[in-house]
Amino acid sequence: MTRTASPGNASAGAHDRSDDSGFSLIEMVVSMVLLAVIAMAFLPLVTRTATAAARGATLVTATQLVSEQMEAVRQSAAPVCPPDRNGAVETTATDGRGVVLQVRTDRVDVRGSCAAGSSGLVRFTAWVTRSTEPTVAVTTASTLVSVGGP
Repeated sequence: MTRTASPGNASAGAHDRSDDSGFSLIEMVVSMVLLAVIAMAFLPLVTRTATAAARGATLVTATQLVSEQMEAVRQSAAPVCPPDRNGAVETTATDGRGVVLQVRTDRVDVRGSCAAGSSGLVRFTAWVTRSTEPTVAVTTASTLVSVGGP
């Protein structure tokens, strides 16, 4: 069946379509809701990734600080006992995120070698804490230092 337009109704064939091309408003809203649900499903993953990256940056800075402290003890404490700080804060540093880190140190005599003035071994421990959580170590390291008598 062919439809012809009459001279008085020239646009009748242009608007008389039975196929709906394009999207309706409801289809657009449904697609936007589906996209929002999918985006919300990935939101926890994105936040966990950002949190893990931030913790990683703090851990890298803390590990570097402990390593520097260990190297300083190895270089300077060979002939004499390193000072015993009993966990006192040695230095304070700030990582790239603005977290304030505290380097703490402790010395433990192995067989009383520092107290007796004899040669022996001393266990030196360094650890890093956040200034907001001074009892929780971010990272820690220990080394044995050989000390000599007077």
